Parts: sequence; structure tokens; C-alpha cells
Amino acid sequence: MRVMPGSGDVGETWPDREHRENGVDWMRNPTAEFFDGLRQVGPNTLSKAISATIRIDLAHRGGRDCWFLALDGGRIQVSREDRTADCVVRTEAALFDRLVTGEANLVAALLRNQITVEGDVALNMLLRRLLPGPPGAHDSRVAGR
Repeated sequence: MRVMPGSGDVGETWPDREHRENGVDWMRNPTAEFFDGLRQVGPNTLSKAISATIRIDLAHRGGRDCWFLALDGGRIQVSREDRTADCVVRTEAALFDRLVTGEANLVAALLRNQITVEGDVALNMLLRRLLPGPPGAHDSRVAGR
């Protein structure tokens, strides 16, 4: 299932013949696949004590796209809403594609000023937990890998 830009829910799908907006092919977009995958994240991934919102603004030559994450009780809801959030993360869409595929590192991008964060900066570090590591890496906390 893929995201329909401008929809309020990641669960809405594209019509087969229409899958481009602002020059971005959302059917083959790593960012859209990442956010679609967040719907599958189990409630034990995040602390149940966290209740916050994060908006991610992705700039591209056609403008800006928003992704909105509502974190509550260990659950993550994803939408395409452009609304006020506890933390707003801004970057280029191409860089975010690299972040969600593990080809770029969030902290390194922050240090290079490729990403800006407004509001609760600690929530940006929470976002880091949701991003994959480099290709071929494994979680050292899991024995036997």
C-alpha cells in the first residue's frame, strides 16, 4: 500500500495511473515506503510514556511535503497533515530518502546543518530510533545476529 499525497491517512492508496506529484514518483519513493512501514511498528518500539507530535517538512524542487507523526502510548499514527507539532524537522527530500535507507546518518546531517529542528529537539533523537542503520548493519543489542 502506498501513500496518496495530500491524504490524511497513510492507508489510502494511489490510483494506478496517477502516482506523481510535484515531480516526485511516490510509488517508488523510499520516504513514502518508510512512513508506510511505520504503521507496522509495534507498540514496544517506543516508550508508552511518550505522547508527542513530530512534523517532517521535506523540500524539493516542486515545493514542500509534510509528514505528521502522532506518538501516543507506544503507537505511531502517520498522516500528511501540515499542522503544528511539538517538533518540526526540515530537510531536503533527497537527503531524507538517504536517511530512511540507511545511506545517511541523522546526527551527521544535523552537524552539517543539512537538517534543522524547531521545538523539542529530544523528539528528533526519537526519530533517529525509527530510522534504519547503515545497509548490512545489525542491532548489537540482539544476541546471535
